[in-house]
Amino acid sequence: MTGSLQNLSAQGYKIPSPPVATNLNQWRYLTGMDMNSMQGDITQEFVSTYSGGVDLHIQPMYRGSIANNRGTKVAGLTNDIDMEPRGSAALNGRYDIGADEFTGHIRNHDVMAEDILGPVGYRASSGQFSDAEYMMVDTAVSLVGRLRNVGGQPVPSNAATMTVQRWTGTTWVTVATMNKSASVDVSEQRNVAFGMFMPQTLRELGQSDPYYGQDANVSPLYRLQLRSGTDDNVTNNRYEKIVRFYVLRATRRVLVSVESYQPSNVTNSGISDPVVLGNKLNADSVISAMNQIAWDRTNGLGTEDFDIFQRDMWPKENLDFRPWKTVIWAQGEEAEGLEAEERAALKSALESRTMKDKTNLLIAGQDVARKHDVVLTAGNGQIADKEFVNNYLRATYSKPTQPANYSGLRIKGIALSPNKFEMIQGTGVTNDLPPMPGVLKVTVNSDGVAKSSHQYIDLPPVPDPTIRQDTTAGVASKGVKKQVVYYAFDWRHAGRFWPEPTQSGVKRLVLAGLDFFGYNTSEVLPIKLSSFAAQQTGRRQVTVEWTTAGEENVSAMEIQRAEVMEAVTGDVVGEFSVVDRQAGRGTATVGAEYRTVDGGVVGGRTYIYRLVTVNTDGTVEINDQRQVKVSGDEAMSLSVVVAPNPMVDRGSVQVELAEGGEGRIVLYDASGKEVSEVYSGAIVSGVTEYSLPVSELASGTYTVRIEVAGQSPVVKSVVVKK
Repeated sequence: MTGSLQNLSAQGYKIPSPPVATNLNQWRYLTGMDMNSMQGDITQEFVSTYSGGVDLHIQPMYRGSIANNRGTKVAGLTNDIDMEPRGSAALNGRYDIGADEFTGHIRNHDVMAEDILGPVGYRASSGQFSDAEYMMVDTAVSLVGRLRNVGGQPVPSNAATMTVQRWTGTTWVTVATMNKSASVDVSEQRNVAFGMFMPQTLRELGQSDPYYGQDANVSPLYRLQLRSGTDDNVTNNRYEKIVRFYVLRATRRVLVSVESYQPSNVTNSGISDPVVLGNKLNADSVISAMNQIAWDRTNGLGTEDFDIFQRDMWPKENLDFRPWKTVIWAQGEEAEGLEAEERAALKSALESRTMKDKTNLLIAGQDVARKHDVVLTAGNGQIADKEFVNNYLRATYSKPTQPANYSGLRIKGIALSPNKFEMIQGTGVTNDLPPMPGVLKVTVNSDGVAKSSHQYIDLPPVPDPTIRQDTTAGVASKGVKKQVVYYAFDWRHAGRFWPEPTQSGVKRLVLAGLDFFGYNTSEVLPIKLSSFAAQQTGRRQVTVEWTTAGEENVSAMEIQRAEVMEAVTGDVVGEFSVVDRQAGRGTATVGAEYRTVDGGVVGGRTYIYRLVTVNTDGTVEINDQRQVKVSGDEAMSLSVVVAPNPMVDRGSVQVELAEGGEGRIVLYDASGKEVSEVYSGAIVSGVTEYSLPVSELASGTYTVRIEVAGQSPVVKSVVVKK
């Protein structure tokens, strides 16, 4: 069979429609219709077929017609071609399909395994994706089979079985078998729920598929087999299909959707197509930003913070983003913009949740509004989609920026990151297109609130200052079921700008969107980090200090160190090791100060120190890092260490001096007031330890100052009383 549906607009224009169906399963998936229809050769049941005609009567002695009792009652059509009453032979009164009501023989007990209703996806008729039904799923899928009684007797207890097999690359292996007993009346169907099944991914199984490149989420092929119990007709007791899954693995339920992702091609070699190159650079940029905020995808064994979805490596008919709470989308300069199927899947996901559990979309693309916010005509039905731009992105396309190439010019945070500036910057990569962002207006409707997230601030002034100029560069909206942030520029063009010149603008823009969705800093990173510093404080020591503004679900914090070594190809960072581990002392709203001293460094070498948070659920987050070059021994004549830190009932300051001299050690409280002169007099060369009056001090932060040999270093210390 072949069938197609053509959707038409109110004006009669062609708009996005399902693909042509070439079999019954495709038709059912695409339309949701003909669930009682069957697939098979009915001509063998006719009395005769001959050249130029067909006798549509069913053979009177035929046993078990596949068209028997599958139809429905139709008012006004109560008789067949012989004027015999329809449905007379069926206990449920259903009509047969066809011109002739079947009156032949049926088997006493004949329950067929008719279909597998869950999981279900579209299977292409040819090409890369014709090997299976493809579907995007949560961590578990529901297995549902359909039985139909085509015999003449009720079956009160049919022993149905669902078997799940996995393709290893060479053979099928059984991974699960589920049994259910089902009662099926004559001419009736019964849907049987066998329970949940958790598919595994290629990486989890130690397998790989070079085509997909997303082994952390894509499963191998699975074969599902539905069997009905043994009866009078064993030829219809088995139904099977092959499926492949893209499985949710992100613990945060975040999906990053990209195209042309080539993580191993760091030099962008061999990419001459500017659209492919732009997509690749967009993917690199947004995934780099996820890594910079310490969201991890290292081991691929179910502990990823976010999933990477390469949509150009997946059939567009089988897009389903509903399992994920947040979708981060990188869009390039394709002539057609987002595919119609992509827009439909995003709309479905954005409408799938509730007021208390909204779906989030963070999307960047300079051509999204420009391509789709257009009036429908007879020739642009695949692209025109004002509903998507106006109602879901809450934007209206106004005009291109002036200049059209906005490289080197600024945007300013309004609703997101207020009064912070970002630079729109071309990448400078050969064959890459320049930034040509769009100017937007905010769409107002009844679904929540929409505001300008950023605005262009380097547009030329308008001749008439009384005319309001459109300057919106992005829109942030909160609706009843959804939250959306749309940037009208590409991810790769979010450059670097003060006050964080070493961090990409993409990182800040991603964080701004996540904060807007409710991934506040305490969720993006378990600590709100106010400061983090590492500096040399002795000949063979580095002091690391950090301050938090809040801590949530924190078990401990670690300071880790790695040596930076020079190599022919550039600096190489060695393996990180733990220098110190401290329990968190803050709360969700109150922070704390921390300090540790690393005495295991060597003069003349360079080290990286990073702060790692260990969460109460066992996961870890990398929060920030600093690089320190340790001077040689001859360059550091004074070293000071306070230990332990924090101090509870005792503490001391250790002073290492190259040459002795008169000195003074003083203790100050947090207000700068001197609370104790610890020592005054001669400080000899070498290492000397002096006790601190911890028992006389209240809990709080203190500063130890050493004045000797023309130097006066200070060291912070914390006192914690039980």
